[in-house]
Amino acid sequence: MMSNKTMQKLATLACVLLPAAAAGADTSYPDFAAMDIDARILVIREEMHLRLQEAEQDAPVKAACIAELFAPQGDGQLSLGYRTAIEAVEFGAARYVTDDDAQTVEEAVTQMIALFCPI
Repeated sequence: MMSNKTMQKLATLACVLLPAAAAGADTSYPDFAAMDIDARILVIREEMHLRLQEAEQDAPVKAACIAELFAPQGDGQLSLGYRTAIEAVEFGAARYVTDDDAQTVEEAVTQMIALFCPI
């Protein structure tokens, strides 16, 4: 099990490493930036559940990693998976401008899972 500081460093690193994914990440949800935190969580949860279902069929260890990444925190905070996905989208929207509309929230979540659960 990783410490919280290690997890926070990885989350920060993910935000730095995923600017291309985050830059156009809100294209499938044009109002993602205007959504409140609960709506953003629902969008990310939907994508996470799709990836979890796919992994449960083919890669049970990866499925366990994804479940842990998005598991609720006992301290009332969002899990690392939700925080990182939200921060990556916000970071990309605030810092980068791109004409590449091929990236979506779905792809950003997939890339984030690949970073944290490369199993």
